[in-house]
Amino acid sequence: MTARVQRAAAPRARVGLWRTVLACEWKLVRVDLGVWLAVLLMAACVGYALLSGQQRLSERAAAVAAAQQEESHRRETLLRQVIRIERGEVTAPAESFRDPGNPLSVGRGSGASVVQLAPSPLAAAAIGVSDLYPPTFRVAAGSRDRFLFVDEIANPTLLASGSFDLAFVTVFLLPLVLLALAYNVLSGEREQGTWALTLASSAPPLPVLLAKLLARSAGVVVVAAGGAVPVLAMQGAPMATVDAVSALAAWSGLVLLYAAFWLALALWVNSWGRDSAFNAVALVLAWVMLVLVAPSGIQAVSEAWHPAPARSEMVLAVRQAAVDVDRDLDAERARFRS
Repeated sequence: MTARVQRAAAPRARVGLWRTVLACEWKLVRVDLGVWLAVLLMAACVGYALLSGQQRLSERAAAVAAAQQEESHRRETLLRQVIRIERGEVTAPAESFRDPGNPLSVGRGSGASVVQLAPSPLAAAAIGVSDLYPPTFRVAAGSRDRFLFVDEIANPTLLASGSFDLAFVTVFLLPLVLLALAYNVLSGEREQGTWALTLASSAPPLPVLLAKLLARSAGVVVVAAGGAVPVLAMQGAPMATVDAVSALAAWSGLVLLYAAFWLALALWVNSWGRDSAFNAVALVLAWVMLVLVAPSGIQAVSEAWHPAPARSEMVLAVRQAAVDVDRDLDAERARFRS
C-alpha cells in the first residue's frame, strides 16, 4: 500500500519540481539583460527577414502580372491582325514566320502561353533558389532545347550570398543565439558555487538543468517558431485551412527540433566539466563545423563523385546537335530531290 501511494505521488512531485525550478529561473531571467537583448535581436532579425521575403514575393508577383499582361496584349494584337486579314483590309505577310494563320509561327511566338507556379503558404519564409530562375515560363511550340537557356540575370554577388529570409535566420543565427544563452548553463553555476548547493538538495540535477535551458531559450525559440504566423498573414492565407495549419505545424516542429539539438549540444559540452570560456569556444567551433564546413564538404564530395558538366559544355553540345540535325535534314532533302 505504501509503495502504491509513493508511485502515485511521484508524477505530482515531478510536476511540482519543474514548476518550482521554472519559477526560480524565471525570477533570474526577467532581470537578466542579456536574455532580453537576445530575444530582441532575434525578433529584429525575424522581422527584417519577413520584410525581405515579402518584398521578394511582391517582386515576383509584379513580374508575373507583367508577363500575363504582355501575353494578353500579344494575343489581342494577333486576333486583330487575323480579323483584318479575313476582312480583306490587309494582305497576309509573305513570310511564313510572320503569317498569323501559320500555326507553327503563332505557337512559337505571339501565341505562346505564360505559366507560373503558385507560391506555397510559407513561400516568404524560404526564398531558396527562386531568385535564380524567372517566375514565369513561356510554353511555346519551339525546340526542346529552349528551356535550357531561360535564366534570370541578377546581381552575381547577391545570388552568391543568398536572400536574408526566415530560413537563413533559423539555420544560421538561431543556433548562435541559443549557444550564447546556454554555453554556461552548468559551468556558470559551478564557477559561482551554486551548483554544489543544488547537488546538496533533494532535487535531481537533470530536471534542474533542463528547466534552466527552457527558461533561458523559451523566448528566442518562440520568436523563431512563431515567425511563420506573420508569413501566412502577409500572404493573405486563411489560418484555418488545412495547408496553412500543416505548414505552420511543420515549420514550428522543425524549429523546435533544431533548437533542441543545439541546446542538447550545449548541455553535453557543459557536462565535460570545463570552464565557461572553453565551452564557448567549443560550441562556436561546433557551429562552424556543422553549419558552414559540413555542408560545403558534402557538396565538394558530391561534386567529386558525380561532377556536373559545365554550362559551356552543355551549350556547345546543344549547338553541335543543332548543326548535326541541320546537316541530316539537308542530306535528306538532297536525296529526296535526286
